[in-house]
Amino acid sequence: MNKLSINYLISDKKIILTIKNIEIIYKITFISTFIWGIFAHGVALFNKYSFYDDIGNIYDGIGSTISSGRWLLAFFHFLKLRFNFYYSIPAFYGFLVIFLIAVINVLLVYSFSIKNAYFCVFLSGLTICFPTVCSMFFYIFTAFYYVIGIFMSIFGAWLLCRNKHWYTRVIAVILMGSSLGIYQANAGIYISFILLYMIKDTYENQRDMKSFCKYTLQYIFCIICSLLFYFTVNKVVLNITNTTLTEYKGIANVDNIPLTDYLYRIAYAYKLFIFPNYHTESIYPNKSIFIYWLILCITVILTLVLIIKKWKENKLYAIELLLLTSFVPLVINFAYVITEAGDVYALMQYSHIFLYVYFSWLVTRNDIDIDGKYVIRTVATICIFLLAFIYCRNDNTRYLNAELKQQRAISYITTLVANIKATENYKDEYPVTFVNSENMHDLSFHERDDINCITYIPDSWNIVSGTSWIEFAKVWTGYNPVVLEENKFKDLPEVKNMPYYPDDGSIKVIDKTVVVKF
Repeated sequence: MNKLSINYLISDKKIILTIKNIEIIYKITFISTFIWGIFAHGVALFNKYSFYDDIGNIYDGIGSTISSGRWLLAFFHFLKLRFNFYYSIPAFYGFLVIFLIAVINVLLVYSFSIKNAYFCVFLSGLTICFPTVCSMFFYIFTAFYYVIGIFMSIFGAWLLCRNKHWYTRVIAVILMGSSLGIYQANAGIYISFILLYMIKDTYENQRDMKSFCKYTLQYIFCIICSLLFYFTVNKVVLNITNTTLTEYKGIANVDNIPLTDYLYRIAYAYKLFIFPNYHTESIYPNKSIFIYWLILCITVILTLVLIIKKWKENKLYAIELLLLTSFVPLVINFAYVITEAGDVYALMQYSHIFLYVYFSWLVTRNDIDIDGKYVIRTVATICIFLLAFIYCRNDNTRYLNAELKQQRAISYITTLVANIKATENYKDEYPVTFVNSENMHDLSFHERDDINCITYIPDSWNIVSGTSWIEFAKVWTGYNPVVLEENKFKDLPEVKNMPYYPDDGSIKVIDKTVVVKF
């Protein structure tokens, strides 16, 4: 009797210890996300980088909504204005972004049973330092809503995978479909989550072919329902608001794309999974591509080990696992399927983090029987740390690039305004027209040096010779004259004979209008 009581108490203590350890893992994941986030994005949190899209939305905007098929983003915009959440504030929205990604990381660690503290720390660093998050900080006016969309897609997928009740599946479908109403690239995120969970579940729970087909079709059906939900709501909102979809990124022509184009996009997605540096918006800066390839090799080896292990137990189970893993490259690069190949940028590639979630799940499994397992785990740990570290450094380099570019643009425009006001016969009430403003000829001005980092939209664009520099001048220098269209001035003989700015005579008062020729 006493012996049984002691064993029970000891077992009870072990259970308590296990629960505490799991809670510690979640705390480590959450806290490390914040630490990595401060290191990676601290500069952007406490400075304001505003050009291009952010300039036009710095006060109360949220970007393109219904016309881009982002109807839920339009609803968030309504709430934003209703509750006076004005202004594009980096620290406020930036910390909310980091907080939500920390919650997402805890959910990922929990869902895929990643209990290795090192991997929790480094995976957290990788997800918060990933180029997509850095790009979001350049769209800080809408970054928080984008991360809400990511959270909705992952939480919806988690509900779908973890709960089998019909009502939770309905909620999951609505959450996943609604996440597309914020950003359509979220489809790749929740499909990646579902596929990886299916791989994990299939490996841990054996199913005969009939059960496997039923199991798979249920998930496919829910994914299709989420897409139908999105398109249905989108059509209703377009009809109610009498809005037409934009042609940007082929959003308006999704249903008119030939099958051959989709097949090409699928092949392109597989190709970029192996050679991601071939794309102009590569998410692997500097020499980090070699780390990626090493991680990819370890992932393939460990996947084969799992499949071989299942093959020895039951060939059918191994075939099921092989079938599922063959779709991993496709779902991770799903953005290339829904968008024209080669027209995908970093903001759309957050689903790529699931390669590292899958990698972490594989490496931290204790039932993988392979020679040199601890060597592989050590190399894998170093690889994921180095990649997170490189991303952290690259984020800071991009913010340095933005700081230099923005300050140089402010300096250039300040000088331009001074020259305009110093023009002969200038009067304050005269309007201004800028001729050929997108083709600057100032040889003494360099907007940016060649900083050794990969830049992405929008920080890869020029400010001074861009399309929104007049709005930039208004926000950052206070220069806000009446600006006339250049069309009725550029063909005048006296304008054609004017030299290019900053040469003497490139600014003149003509017909009570200040003409600046670039």
